[in-house]
Amino acid sequence: MDKFKVLNDTLGHHVGDQFLIEVAARIKFCVRDVDTVARIGGDEFVVLVGGLGVSIDESSQKAALVAEKLRSSLAVPYQIGNHRYHSSPSGKPVPIGEFAASLKAR
Repeated sequence: MDKFKVLNDTLGHHVGDQFLIEVAARIKFCVRDVDTVARIGGDEFVVLVGGLGVSIDESSQKAALVAEKLRSSLAVPYQIGNHRYHSSPSGKPVPIGEFAASLKAR
């Protein structure tokens, strides 16, 4: 999430924690129960969405729809206590094969 470090450093870790809880709730709301949502550290989350189609074109189109739903949801301002906060996700969808290849290249 963009600008998370600034939020955490200026308003405190308790506000940062509440922000991350809200982010996780919004992500979970955007995906199915069979999909996987995980926080991998700091403000980084991973969403694994399966069963999107048999062809690359079909699964890419459906992944783009999920990604847009996530982007829209995460871009809505956050109300954390007395603080209104604007943030947006900085990631993009990556097919698992490309992700695995990028790890091997490291």
